Amino acid sequence: MSLTSIQVDSTVRDRLRVLADAAGTSIGGLVGELAASTLTPEEIQERTQAARRVLTEQFGAALDDTAMSGRAEDFWRTLEAGGNAA
Repeated sequence: MSLTSIQVDSTVRDRLRVLADAAGTSIGGLVGELAASTLTPEEIQERTQAARRVLTEQFGAALDDTAMSGRAEDFWRTLEAGGNAA
């Protein structure tokens, strides 16, 4: 694995150190976890569309953008946790 440097203000670096220590990881590990767990706008859109498909196919619920706004992530978190999103 190749490493790189990210330049941040010393206040940000110090805050990252505190957060990393509290999580039992390194700053690099903390940043890696953030990058792995944060969705891009494109990924959010893909999940929203997938959630719509499931809701339509499984429950006959066709929801518009207003009804889906902010709910797609909750839907996926519930499913990923093994819960029933219905």
